[in-house]
Amino acid sequence: MLTADSGSFETHDSVIVYDTVYPSRLVTDDGQTQSWVILRHTSTEVLFASIYDFYQLAMILLLGAAVLAVALALLISYLLVKPIKQPRTHGDQVRPRWRSAAAPR
Repeated sequence: MLTADSGSFETHDSVIVYDTVYPSRLVTDDGQTQSWVILRHTSTEVLFASIYDFYQLAMILLLGAAVLAVALALLISYLLVKPIKQPRTHGDQVRPRWRSAAAPR
């Protein structure tokens, strides 16, 4: 931080961002310029809160999409198989064709 550069330093639970500002171009008696170091100390929970919220929302949407896909697949398969599984109930079609009311000749 004291090298008159800009940068950042990250620890496990916080991030420190620093920048060097030159308020004036005055040179001191020993030939160096004066500068200020402005730093900001932020906890990682605050800094990455929006990213965590995005991940949480993305997971909820992905799980919802998966549940919806399974529900639609079950509904469509039910609608496709239902006509095949139902017996025909229209009069003559229920009786087998070899059984008729008249005796065979």
